[in-house]
Amino acid sequence: MSEFSLISGEVLQAARGMSPALLGTFVAGGLALWLWGWRGHRLWISCGAGLAAAGLAWQWSGTLTTTPPAVSAVVVGLAVAYIAVELVRLAVFLLGCLVAFVATQHLIPQWYDVWLLYPLGGLLAVALFRYGWMIVSSIVGTLVAAHAVLLLLQPLLTIDVCQWGQQHALILTVGLGLWIVLGVVVQVWLDYWHRRASEAEPEQPHHVPVLLPVQQVREPLWKRLWGKRSTTLPA
Repeated sequence: MSEFSLISGEVLQAARGMSPALLGTFVAGGLALWLWGWRGHRLWISCGAGLAAAGLAWQWSGTLTTTPPAVSAVVVGLAVAYIAVELVRLAVFLLGCLVAFVATQHLIPQWYDVWLLYPLGGLLAVALFRYGWMIVSSIVGTLVAAHAVLLLLQPLLTIDVCQWGQQHALILTVGLGLWIVLGVVVQVWLDYWHRRASEAEPEQPHHVPVLLPVQQVREPLWKRLWGKRSTTLPA
């Protein structure tokens, strides 16, 4: 029986041909997701949904429409990225309902009115959306950065990262697990610090405009006919 490992040998094998610049980009993106997963969740959701939709549009545009794939990918990607943030909570609610449905079918299949647990599962998923996103972003960011770092170190250490990962699966799993927990703690602290800083900002004083009556000064007839009318403010 093989040991459980967070490092996938198939992923390392498939990504071996990537350039160092691209791997460095994956490392930076993974660390950013690990650190600012919740603070930038709108950006991550929009970019992820937009890129996924653009990829699907590029793949299927040749069979479903005569529009060039590049145009279809750009239009569909921008549209999905724009509405993804608004629909993410609905998707989380439906996912919670689905999880509740699967759980009840296995745990309490004979319970009367079991359907009431489905919307409760959705509400619970929405209520825990903040912390669930922190956990997921920490896991994904850690795994992306870890695989990219191993591929970057392969030419420097002259080792086979696939075989080395299998040999040290337990150590890597424990280390990455602790790093994931640290990422969640850091994101919770950053969110708490940001909210405290927002509440501590002093309110700007509001200036109430005061309207002063304008009095017209009576001038001679020749000046009123050929000159400009002047106005003065009362003292």
